[in-house]
Amino acid sequence: MTSNGTSASCHVAYCFDGAYALLTGISLTSLLHNNPGPAFHIYCLVRDVSTDDRTRLLITAKRYGAVLEFIELDSTVLRGLPVEGHLSSPMIYARLLLPELLPAGLDRVLYLDSDTVVLQSLTELFDLDLGEHCIAAVPDTAHVAMGQRFGFPPEAYFNAGVQLMNLPRWRAESLGRRCLESLQDESAWPRFQALDQDALNLQVKGDYLRLPMRYNHGQYHKGEATVLGSPIRFSSAGSTTKIIQFLGRVKPTMACYQGPGLAEFERYQAASEWHDVAPLPPVLVTDLTDLADKLCTEGRCEDAVAHLKQGLFTLADRIAKESRA
Repeated sequence: MTSNGTSASCHVAYCFDGAYALLTGISLTSLLHNNPGPAFHIYCLVRDVSTDDRTRLLITAKRYGAVLEFIELDSTVLRGLPVEGHLSSPMIYARLLLPELLPAGLDRVLYLDSDTVVLQSLTELFDLDLGEHCIAAVPDTAHVAMGQRFGFPPEAYFNAGVQLMNLPRWRAESLGRRCLESLQDESAWPRFQALDQDALNLQVKGDYLRLPMRYNHGQYHKGEATVLGSPIRFSSAGSTTKIIQFLGRVKPTMACYQGPGLAEFERYQAASEWHDVAPLPPVLVTDLTDLADKLCTEGRCEDAVAHLKQGLFTLADRIAKESRA
């Protein structure tokens, strides 16, 4: 921890474990690179983050004149909550605890998911009047069906990856506690397909300050997804886009990632303390075939064949070991 002070004019928070430290580092680099004017205080609510990644984060903050503070998460309070798919870490719920763990005198904080990249100045966002709203966020217009599950009208359901939090209101309404209590009801778990985001939306019930889409422009592997049976196309960032977020399991840290936002991500990784970290190899067979497709589109067909052979041999070896166990 570098400081306990709260004098910085712009306060930003991330919540992550070791698996998302690299993504956080790229996001932090992009944030500070594109906002050189104001002083920043960065809060990192963490669990199982290596000394090496902590050092790189501190170096990043120092390079841009920001203060960075680690807050250690006692994850025992998150035991027993539902996890599924790529949302398999209890850290997905950590942002619900932020208002109670940040300094009591702090009025607002900008929460950013680790898989965001900031492309422009956020000065207007930090100066935004929140009024009596607990949260300012972007309506999840790309996933309209998510809100329809709960009978919400259009734009009532928001994406929780970028939130400007009104901390006094959040605390006064015990919003985080109410979300966690609703998530502890196992009979309701089938409703929570987006887990903490669903819980937040059900508690807020559309009463949030709506931000323009430029503050959270979704990007997705291959530029498309199917959500609750509805096909969705994700467009590239435009000239006014301020923040992009990489949705879904496949992130741009993975070698197989294809789709909008990759060039922006690679630009800020090259400028970061993680410039020497290679893309992650395929984990699933679909990752392997996606990587081969990507290499072929780049004219690297021989490399694609080599990756497929190596991946299939690795998969066969793993299956053989599991069958002998």
